Amino acid sequence: MEAYSSEYLMRYYCGFAPGYVSADMVDAVKIVEMPIYPDSGSIQVIDGIVVVRLE
Repeated sequence: MEAYSSEYLMRYYCGFAPGYVSADMVDAVKIVEMPIYPDSGSIQVIDGIVVVRLE
């Protein structure tokens, strides 16, 4: 795991190990249209999955 990856930062600095899903598990078009965190709308529930667009 890369020291500057979002997964590393979440796990080691926030104490949270989020699950990651592939784009085919949710509507990729909706994700592309989302603003990037921390902008309003960057956290949404899509198809029952909480999605946070980090990049």
